Amino acid sequence: MATPLFIKRCLLGTGISFLGMAIVCILLYPAVFQHYEYGLSYFGSISITFIPYYLGFTLTIIFTLLVARRLQELSRPLSVAFYAFALFMTGVAVTSYSLSRVAYVIHWAFAIALTVCILVAIFWLLKQGNLTSTDYLLITTILVTVLVSALPIVQAIPIVKVYILREMLVFICSLWLLGRAVSRI
Repeated sequence: MATPLFIKRCLLGTGISFLGMAIVCILLYPAVFQHYEYGLSYFGSISITFIPYYLGFTLTIIFTLLVARRLQELSRPLSVAFYAFALFMTGVAVTSYSLSRVAYVIHWAFAIALTVCILVAIFWLLKQGNLTSTDYLLITTILVTVLVSALPIVQAIPIVKVYILREMLVFICSLWLLGRAVSRI
């Protein structure tokens, strides 16, 4: 039987391992901000951040899979969303885009699939209803960030043009939103 406490702990583990990985990698290689187009995946190809990147991503994926497995009993759609989230995160993590042109294309395919997964989960949550103002704020933040990321003008705005920050914002807001949905079942 899936216990809410276990699921909450796994969600917390997911967030801590992801943010921990991102913060450690940024501290080890702050020069990443000189390349506004680089995402977190860039850390998978730098020797100094290689271990914390893959360790953090592995823990993030494991915790996400634990949530997905436990949710099978409570909410099949949320379970599928977490499984898809884990699958696409795995694809993003293992296809560091600096490896080759082919890896770059595959990497972006996984990143786009992850974004679509997040958007589908959002639309499913909207359809379910029973959302709070915090949920709507998270949804708005995710949607605005995704839309702004697609605009060429983004590169002209100093802090917004840094891809890593947008990537982290979407991930954390998505995780928070899905965690809030889990807490209501």
